[in-house]
Amino acid sequence: MKIMNKRNRKYLFILGVLLGGSCLIQGCKSDSEAFVDDPYAGGREPLEVGLSMDEPSPSRAYPKDKVKFQAKGLAKYIHKDPVTNTETYDFTFYISDSKVEKIVEASDTTVTVVVPDNVSSGTVYMELNDQVFYGPKLTVLGSVSVDEGFALLKNKRFFYNTTTWGVVCYDAMPRWNNPETGTMQFYLVGDFTYYAVTNPFNGNEHGNFGGIGLMTSMGNMINYKLEGYRVRYGGAFLTLSEWIEDNVRINSLNYLQRKDEEGPMMLISGSFSRYETDKAIGTNYMNTNTTSTYSKLIKNILILRNDSRQPIVTQSLRTTSGGMQDVQVPEFNGGTNGPIARSFVTSDDQIIAVGNFDEYSRINYSECVLYGKETNQMIVESTEGVPAPSVIKMKSTPEAVAEWGNSFSGALDETYRSGDSYTGTTGYVADACMNAEDEVIIVGEFSSFDGTSVSNIVKLDAQGNVDQDFLNAAGSGANGRISTIRYDKETDRALITGNFTTFNGKVCQGLVMIDSDGNIDETFDVFGKFDGGFPTYAEAVNINGLKKVIVSGNFMKYDKITRKGFLLLNADGTSEQRFNVPGQFGGQLYKVLYSRTSEDNNGLLLLGDFYMFDDRRAYNSMMLEVNIEE
Repeated sequence: MKIMNKRNRKYLFILGVLLGGSCLIQGCKSDSEAFVDDPYAGGREPLEVGLSMDEPSPSRAYPKDKVKFQAKGLAKYIHKDPVTNTETYDFTFYISDSKVEKIVEASDTTVTVVVPDNVSSGTVYMELNDQVFYGPKLTVLGSVSVDEGFALLKNKRFFYNTTTWGVVCYDAMPRWNNPETGTMQFYLVGDFTYYAVTNPFNGNEHGNFGGIGLMTSMGNMINYKLEGYRVRYGGAFLTLSEWIEDNVRINSLNYLQRKDEEGPMMLISGSFSRYETDKAIGTNYMNTNTTSTYSKLIKNILILRNDSRQPIVTQSLRTTSGGMQDVQVPEFNGGTNGPIARSFVTSDDQIIAVGNFDEYSRINYSECVLYGKETNQMIVESTEGVPAPSVIKMKSTPEAVAEWGNSFSGALDETYRSGDSYTGTTGYVADACMNAEDEVIIVGEFSSFDGTSVSNIVKLDAQGNVDQDFLNAAGSGANGRISTIRYDKETDRALITGNFTTFNGKVCQGLVMIDSDGNIDETFDVFGKFDGGFPTYAEAVNINGLKKVIVSGNFMKYDKITRKGFLLLNADGTSEQRFNVPGQFGGQLYKVLYSRTSEDNNGLLLLGDFYMFDDRRAYNSMMLEVNIEE
């Protein structure tokens, strides 16, 4: 089962209408014309057997435990050897696609089995005479379980306005002053516009979060009405359809060393053109004219205060009457003409942005005209662009630049990748990471970068130049698209996933670990172990001192053992049963963070675009409890 991208749903609907309508145009066949023969002719007689959907006893069990299931009609398929007094069975029993090797006993109405050593939670079924009979779910116990106290699991979900589409979270990070123990708080960013407790029509608490929000480890969103915290509109004044069609999203989140009175400031980036457009910061001066919109004041990247407000400054603008008038504008003045895939903060607190753009631009306020001296209704903006393909570096602190008429952050560092030789990619940038040396590894689907032949991966040094030594080490690179890259500062290693089957000639099914120099780390041995699909996400997480690698995707088995789309691996790629008991995962992970659970235990916060976890409905967020002490 797969859930389609939200932006494609309406197109599928339209396609369905068109296909259905073809019957009206061409004329539908009669029943006699449509079916010449009986489609069920020659079928087998149904067997009078089955498994009950009632919970087994017990409903939760460890490997090697005995579990009894309710059934019917099994007597004639049970045979006893009169000599050995042992029973044989015509049917085979499975738990989550893992064959049960030991059936303890069976009767006409029950089957008792021993839970296999390596098995995950999932549906049980029985095979008899080439027919399959499904039963209930069995929860397999281990060191990983769903945190049932997580609020979003119990009674809360995210919404797009008044629809029930779940929020997609692309990135997250702990709040800067969160305690080491107890309830933690996390900033979330994504493409969501609205959050509600249950349904906005029933009067329950709800609020707008416009692409950025603050959530506790218990799964509660902190509304601006609570605790004096205020999260405001990331895409204000956009309708739902505009939000979807314009691909509005915040997909990258980082801290700056620069601080305000509350703490470190935040850097967000993605694909957006408006932020915090409400009256509290002077909506009256923002232009809504189609030819010169306020929305162009923001270009896919922004610095925020720790309470998610954007810093603003006073700017003098010429008026149509010939005078000058002060208005407030965003302090951050800079951006790109295309989406930013990922942004980073360097060791000296500067900003590097990577994405699918070819130009940097900022507003030249000296050329702007303010219409409506009394009401401050409109700004006619003038922008100046600079060629800057794929990667740019900007200043995080306000810089006095005379030609711009004021002091702003976001000024372009023209010493970084400046010149005609920097042409960027020939294809699509999907993701990027930055190491401790301010070097950036870029991945996606592209065959060259700055005129150099590459295979979907490239590394830039701290000056923005292609690192040829990295390319030599990576060799032939990936033979298909790389979708994600996640860097671990503790080990100086990066995990990459994507639609590739080899990396530098070595067979690897969509997952490989590399060092910062581009060499494959073969101590992380996952080669040839995935069956039935590919990993789509992998990230190393430190769980209270224990290093684990979280892997998700559409695979069915790992190392010949059923693992339906979700894995916790050791640092060497081995899979321990006790950490791999959850059932079916469906969707895409984008971020995994260590957290404390609702019971103050070790946990993992899962965020992304996923609809199923452990065979149960999920709303793109889930908290896992991980017991690492057993």
